[in-house]
Amino acid sequence: MEFLVGFAIGSVISWILLLIVVPIAQKLADFGLPPWPEMLWKLGVVVVAANAASEALG
Repeated sequence: MEFLVGFAIGSVISWILLLIVVPIAQKLADFGLPPWPEMLWKLGVVVVAANAASEALG
């Protein structure tokens, strides 16, 4: 149960950070982003993979 709570909290925090950082990075780098649905599932994969790795190591 502790794993699931930590995983959920980590995922939410990661999503929030990514949703803040990506638009800022886009403006700084002036690059085009893929359509929203594609970007969201790719961000989801990054969030889940990073959070699973941190939970496994932590």
